[in-house]
Amino acid sequence: MANGDEVLRAYALIKGLQANVPAEYEIEQTWVEQFNIALSNIETAISMDLGDFKVPKDALERSLATSNAITGDVTYQDGLWCRRADEQD
Repeated sequence: MANGDEVLRAYALIKGLQANVPAEYEIEQTWVEQFNIALSNIETAISMDLGDFKVPKDALERSLATSNAITGDVTYQDGLWCRRADEQD
């Protein structure tokens, strides 16, 4: 029954993330990490590969904060960010 408990805990984490994820264009790396951790916990509990459902590391990138077209200066937000799935091309 321990496996069932692990699955329920991971599911609760995923539902909590879903209910609270910011509605912004990009999502901070910590949200992505928590989602992938929950999937890893389910993988362990059911001995099945769920890698197809994880957010890949290459989806995380620096997020543009400001740019100046005249000088070419660019600044980025701290950390890595992921565009929302509903915002992908």
